[in-house]
Amino acid sequence: MDDYLPTRYMDLLATELIVMILGYLDPRDLLQNLTVCRRFKEAIESSPLLKYNIALARVGAVDNPNNSLSLKEKLKRLESQEKAWLNLTFARRDTIHIPARFGPFDLCSGVLVGARASAPEENGDDHFAEANMQPLPDGDEENLNARQLLGTTLPSVLSDDTDVRSWSRDVGFPVYGLGIDTQQDLAIVIQRRTSHDEPFQIHLLALSTFEPHPLASQRIYEHHTDVRVSQISVRCMGNLAGVMFHSFEAELFQQTLLVFDWTTGITKACIESVKEGRFFDDFGFITSDTLVLPVRKPGPATLDIYKFDTRKVERRSERLSRGSLPCAVRIASFWLPAMRQPLEVSVNPICCNTEPPIPHRYYAKASPTSPGPRCPPFYQDGENSLLSFSFMVCHGHSAQSVTPLHERFTLVVQRRALLKRIEEALRPANSRWVGSHWKTVNFPWNEWGPSSSRWLTMKHLSWACFMSGTRLILSPIIPEDRSLCHLRVLDFNPAVVEKEKLRQQQRRSLLPSYCVEEPGCSKGRTICKGKGKRRESDVVEDADAMAKSDIENLSYQSALVKLVDEPGRILAGKLWAHEVHSNLPYRQVTTKESFPYANVVIDDERIGGILVGEDGELTDVEVLTMYDDGSSTQ
Repeated sequence: MDDYLPTRYMDLLATELIVMILGYLDPRDLLQNLTVCRRFKEAIESSPLLKYNIALARVGAVDNPNNSLSLKEKLKRLESQEKAWLNLTFARRDTIHIPARFGPFDLCSGVLVGARASAPEENGDDHFAEANMQPLPDGDEENLNARQLLGTTLPSVLSDDTDVRSWSRDVGFPVYGLGIDTQQDLAIVIQRRTSHDEPFQIHLLALSTFEPHPLASQRIYEHHTDVRVSQISVRCMGNLAGVMFHSFEAELFQQTLLVFDWTTGITKACIESVKEGRFFDDFGFITSDTLVLPVRKPGPATLDIYKFDTRKVERRSERLSRGSLPCAVRIASFWLPAMRQPLEVSVNPICCNTEPPIPHRYYAKASPTSPGPRCPPFYQDGENSLLSFSFMVCHGHSAQSVTPLHERFTLVVQRRALLKRIEEALRPANSRWVGSHWKTVNFPWNEWGPSSSRWLTMKHLSWACFMSGTRLILSPIIPEDRSLCHLRVLDFNPAVVEKEKLRQQQRRSLLPSYCVEEPGCSKGRTICKGKGKRRESDVVEDADAMAKSDIENLSYQSALVKLVDEPGRILAGKLWAHEVHSNLPYRQVTTKESFPYANVVIDDERIGGILVGEDGELTDVEVLTMYDDGSSTQ
């Protein structure tokens, strides 16, 4: 019996069979199998497909099957792009000039689209010029004749499309608002109306040609409203398009959110703030049938979750014959931290490409020689993507001025955490109809917030923060020259955070074991280097103070990298009734180079710097394409 050795049946299998079996696993499970045994590790590392899947999981991306690149080339580009984001190095720097009289515009996934107004001498005897003499039903007098749509594709290293291409078309009507979806080659364009009696006409156009979209059975969708509309917000997710109409006149603050299927023209929901008795500023898609609306009054601020009432939508024909519209059901309310006293809170979510990047069937049909959508080798994974909400809290007055004081905050929330709570709200024990109304489930802040969010105060930073996937971009202003700023990217990807933790642990293990005060820190924090443990109190989430400290450290570093994995807190006081805690960790990198940007935007491949003139008008967009193949310079 002492000579008996158990048979290791796994060793009897060919490596090809093991690779085939492991190929059915989720990439996250593959990561765990790397540490199961040496045979599994060797099998995974011998397979280009499994190595590529693991690399996708580590950076939070998914493969695009429509792309024809080899697995080896996809893996190379994935690693080069991720290296560039980790160090904020870019392969090229392009400046896109914005023409004069540039009206409504949208910048999304490497495509910039806007409406250009004609010069006064170009108007001629335009029939709309006569209408300009009358009081405008909506908006103001700017860009009244913005009827020429201009499109520009930004450089893309991943798609082998490094040229900047432009196209344009006179659509024959004045444009009041627009939104684009590059994945579906879709441009949603709202026509400016000339009187309150006219409906808003929503044109569904192909992004690459500005002609009617071939997949839209109803090329023009109409919405009737008799109030003056001051602003329009447009977003799209899959087959659903959302348009929010804002009305700000005298004491009238009214918002109407219209959601419809742009391929069929069927209305899915119409949410009116007056009927709901709740004031919301903006909206965002969480899934194809779930919306989030930040509500700031009455009562405490909340994130309200609306789901389409499919039970009613199925009988749309009968309901339309009675003159009513379909609605969405408020199934859950996520409460935000309580204020110390009644305050006026302005909530604006700034969501940039937060929807899961799902390749659309129309994507593969796009010609590589025509402007419009591209076919990148991979996309950001929507499961770990984030939502960001920017808050402006108005309160009190200063001793030197009667102007109300403003505090600015950005709340970063995990999409996955919200979806988990939404599933809980839909369980049979919680979800039920009470008469003709749905029972709304309330989630207090302490139950859902601290573990799945991160609060940032934005005293002197741009409070309109943009996100893409798991990355948030900031532009901290240089105190000595407020016309310049650094670029700072916060990455909330769990795999990136864990990798940075491991790197810092390995670095500290090589240093002598002694405690020093962290350089540039105004709070007296200490870090025990070497084999000792990190002894640091909870991070006070003041992005302005952190920016000042980090900029000082940039004087002797090419880029500053910081791992923030300690619990964050905002002190109680004039705003908050209790300390606000948040625990979502992130990796932060700040450039040494300064940039003259008024604001910055971000997508999965590039950073866009907004340049403005002395009059504050948009003049140029500087595009930094992120890619590091070893020859990239900053």
